[in-house]
Amino acid sequence: MTSKTEERLARLEAVLNGVEPDELAEALKGVKAKKAKADRKNEERKRWHDRISVKANHAKVNVLTDIARRGNQAKRDKNVDAQREIEAEATEAVNLEPLDILFERKGVEVQDLKFTRWSPDTCGCVVLYAWDRKSDPETRKHIACGIEESCACHEKHAHDDDEHIGVLFSENRLKNEAVYAINPDRPTDVNWEFEKGSRKFRVTAPRGQPAAAVRQVAVKYPNELEVQEVD
Repeated sequence: MTSKTEERLARLEAVLNGVEPDELAEALKGVKAKKAKADRKNEERKRWHDRISVKANHAKVNVLTDIARRGNQAKRDKNVDAQREIEAEATEAVNLEPLDILFERKGVEVQDLKFTRWSPDTCGCVVLYAWDRKSDPETRKHIACGIEESCACHEKHAHDDDEHIGVLFSENRLKNEAVYAINPDRPTDVNWEFEKGSRKFRVTAPRGQPAAAVRQVAVKYPNELEVQEVD
C-alpha cells in the first residue's frame, strides 16, 4: 500500500472516531477494500516467488547431481580429459545462482521475473507461469507456477505442471502458425479446431495461396496438422 493511501486511511479513521457520516464511512470502506486487494495480490506474488525458488533450488541440485554422476563415470573410465572438463563445469555450476540455472541466463534477479495467468483459446485450462523479462523473446523460458484449472483434454498432464504448460504452449504455437499463414491480416477469421481425443489440429483454408501457405506449416507438423481446402 502506498504512503499516500496509508495517510488517507489514517486521516479517515481519525475523523471516524465519533459518529461516522455516511459519505465518510463509504470512503473508508473503499480504502479498506483497496488495501485488502493489495494485500491479497502481494500474498499471491509471494506464493509464486516461493514456488519459483523451490523449483530453482531443485534445478541446481539436479544439475550438480548429473555432473557428479558424469564425473564418477569419467573416473571409472580413467578418462583424464573428461575429468578436467567436468571439474571445470562443476566449478561454474556451483557458483551459479539457482535462478540462473532455472532460466538459463546468468544474472537473473527476482525483480526480473514476471508472472502471468493464462487461459489459452485452444482449451479450457487456466495456468500460472513465470518468465524472465530480460531474456530474448525467441528463446525465453516459461516456468510453471501452478495449474488453476485443467480441462478434460489435458488431465493426463496434471501430474507435471511443466509438462502441462509445455503442451499448451506447443498447441498454441501450432495454432498461431497455421492461422497466420492462412490470413495474416485477420487470423481470427480462420476456422479451426482441435480434435478432443487426438488433439490433432484441423484448419480450413481457401484454395490457392492461403492453402499453399498453411501446407508449408503442415510440413513441420506432419502428424498434428490437417488442412481442409475450400473454394
